Formats: sequence, C-alpha cells, structure tokens
Amino acid sequence: MFLPAFVLLVRGTGTRSRALRGIAVLIGVGGASIIINQPRIISRAASELGVSSGGDLVLYAVVVALTTFVGYALGKFRRVEQRLNTVVHELAVISEKVEPGSRNSKF
Repeated sequence: MFLPAFVLLVRGTGTRSRALRGIAVLIGVGGASIIINQPRIISRAASELGVSSGGDLVLYAVVVALTTFVGYALGKFRRVEQRLNTVVHELAVISEKVEPGSRNSKF
C-alpha cells in the first residue's frame, strides 16, 4: 500500500504533489533529528523489522531515498528536455516560414 502511494507522490507534477513532497521532506528531517537524538528508537524499530542493527536500517532507508531521488530527478530532466525540444522545433518552424529577403528575415 505504501509503495503505490509513494510512486504517485514522486511522479506527480501538480501543486498538490509538490506540497506533499515538501511535507515528506519535513517529516524526513524531523525523523532524522529524532533518530539522532534517540538512537534507541531506531534500534527498537530495527529489531521489530528483523534487521540486525539500527545503523543497517538507516542505511537501507537512505538507499531507498536516494534511489527515489535519482528516479525523480531523471524524470524531471526528461520532461525539461521534451519541453526544450518542443520549443526548438517550434522556433525552427517559425524561422522557416519567414522567407529569405523579406523584412523580417535575418539573412
């Protein structure tokens, strides 16, 4: 149940998804500060999840978070690249419509 919601949160591009990502970052920072100040909490959670130590659990969480971030960054890069290609294509079409020798021509 958590994974599909997380995928929708990461893949969303609207204002709502952006707000939810901001809230998730705040929760992550708050959770990190709690873990740093109270390491027994993460050790107890690790033992409940069957992980050998709290440090291992933190490492696994960081790997998942970084993988998610890389996926999000690549998706955003692809969207920006597609927009840029569209703009360049439209500019090429516009500049092709202007006849050489006319007043609007740069040649």
